Amino acid sequence: MIRSFRMKPKTMKNKLLVWCSIILSFYIFCNHSVAESVKIDCSLLPDGSVVIQFPDSFSETVREAYLYRSTSDIDVIGVDSKYYPITKIHLTGEISDKGYRDAMVAANVRYFYQLEATLESGVKTISSRVSIQLPDTLLGIPANPEFHIDKTFYTLSVMDNGHLCKRYPIALGRNPVDRKLHQDNATTPEGLYKILNLQPHATFYKAYDINYPNDCDRGRYELAKHLHKLPKINDHYRSIGGEIQIHGMGIESNWTFGCIALRNADMDELFACKTITTGIPVVITGNTITNDMLECMEKLKDRETVIRIQTRLKSLNYYTDIVDGKCGKKTFIAIGKFQSNKNLVVTCYPDAQTMKLLFQ
Repeated sequence: MIRSFRMKPKTMKNKLLVWCSIILSFYIFCNHSVAESVKIDCSLLPDGSVVIQFPDSFSETVREAYLYRSTSDIDVIGVDSKYYPITKIHLTGEISDKGYRDAMVAANVRYFYQLEATLESGVKTISSRVSIQLPDTLLGIPANPEFHIDKTFYTLSVMDNGHLCKRYPIALGRNPVDRKLHQDNATTPEGLYKILNLQPHATFYKAYDINYPNDCDRGRYELAKHLHKLPKINDHYRSIGGEIQIHGMGIESNWTFGCIALRNADMDELFACKTITTGIPVVITGNTITNDMLECMEKLKDRETVIRIQTRLKSLNYYTDIVDGKCGKKTFIAIGKFQSNKNLVVTCYPDAQTMKLLFQ
């Protein structure tokens, strides 16, 4: 009599667990190998910028690549660009054997970099992170200072007649990408502003108050309300918000309610500069109001240009007020209406595309 062999349930379970463990280990090993397959390095250039070096002939094997940069350690925080000040740079077309030059770096801070790439084979690879300490520089005493805040690269640059004096690292709110439209405790405005007030003893260490909302913000808000594109709470539209500041208390994460945060030592340095006072311009750029739009926005300071815009908008029945060369809320609303009807991004600023369609 021949007995048929039947594996006991417990033995089967144990062997199944062993095989699952082997397969999982192999999967982790393969992915770990891929993750470590690309080595990058970084170094400081004489002009103060950082160059990220890639392996030889790496550009020939890459389909798409992104470079992540942060003032927080990416090894610890990951690449969560919502909660941490992380810049995601699209490198496709910019990878070369000479590397990528990062010129938008701040002073006296350590940057962490990590590369994420899709190879021509379709395989995704992530490099180990590298870091570099940027040296400190002198602010000096700018004669005509301006603040240029770049939300994409998390920097505040002190400019003097177009010349860079010093660049500082910043942090934002938990929605660092969108442009503020209404009160939300998360987003930062974009556009042309100025310092309204200095607070040497503020809630968040020291602070500069800026004039959000300005006429453009009010025009954009009124237009959004007219188009029913504002959220409601208890059947009431959210307010436009306010109390936007540049203040201290650190840059470890995106923690503000829409303000721009710096390190306390950086706020001390800025407050010690007596030419940085009320009335100085504050330019904030980001995903909606880009640096490419600044030249067009600056033209709004020219009375003849504003008259030309108002006259054209009036002829098209978008602007019904007096043509006076003063760019106020009604002018911004008219620009926004035109952009909405032309399916453009409603910035309420006369960017190049808007001007082209307006005068074609």
